[in-house]
Amino acid sequence: MSSPSPVVRAARTSRWAAATVGLAALVAGCANNGLPESATAQGDEVTSLWGIFLWLAVAVAALIWLLTAYVVISSMRRRRRDGDDAVPRQKQYNTRLEVVYTAIPLVLVGVLFWMTTAVNAELDNVSDAPDLTVEVIGFQWQWQFRYPTQELVPDGPLVVSGSPSGPQGYPELVLPVGATVRFELTADDVIHSFWVPEFLEKRDLIPGVDESPSNVIEVEVTRAGTWTGRCAEYCGLNHWQMAFTVRAVPADEFADWVRVSQAQSQPMVAGSVPGTTATTNPVSGA
Repeated sequence: MSSPSPVVRAARTSRWAAATVGLAALVAGCANNGLPESATAQGDEVTSLWGIFLWLAVAVAALIWLLTAYVVISSMRRRRRDGDDAVPRQKQYNTRLEVVYTAIPLVLVGVLFWMTTAVNAELDNVSDAPDLTVEVIGFQWQWQFRYPTQELVPDGPLVVSGSPSGPQGYPELVLPVGATVRFELTADDVIHSFWVPEFLEKRDLIPGVDESPSNVIEVEVTRAGTWTGRCAEYCGLNHWQMAFTVRAVPADEFADWVRVSQAQSQPMVAGSVPGTTATTNPVSGA
């Protein structure tokens, strides 16, 4: 038997190389289960839960494909062996088997439901005394972040606002790493939605229900970084403008930012909520 020609060998090598690259791309796309890298302890809980859901779904899908392939291959072999006119063996109901394949999905769904409920309860949990409280106000079409007077902001309130069309640009929400931060969400006009993908949590700002627990979220910031937050609820013509920057910094840098920002506070930009003062971000140069 002659060996394959160089052209055939090259074609086979190319196919294997393409398959390897495709598999590598597929695996890379599954990094972190397809989610942004979490920046909070609560986000870590969501990532873990999502990973369980994802890999269980992959396992179930693989099992179904294997069973389907087994049935198809067995049928093809039986037809070749017995001919097209042969009648397959008839089987009556198998009560034990039906109970098993009904009970297993019910148990899996029940366990996943319990785990989801537990994680949701963790996300809704708020402490009695967070390290930092930030009042988040959404209005067409800007964000405002108010830091009331508290231990980390001793000479508050400190207010940060901005607009992409104004001199300050997008507002920057600065947070200390390692701190438990409570966000109290308020909307002044229509429904907005506070969303930072790296927090792995999104919460609506609903006018008139700012005292509701649903308008309060709390996170523990676990790593430094800079991310983009957005309004995730269409809120009118300039909805696209409702973005902001989140910057998590070490505690000492946060203290410096508070000190410099308070020293350089200035009147609010046009279109902002009246009766307050605002600041740019002098530490980062924004």
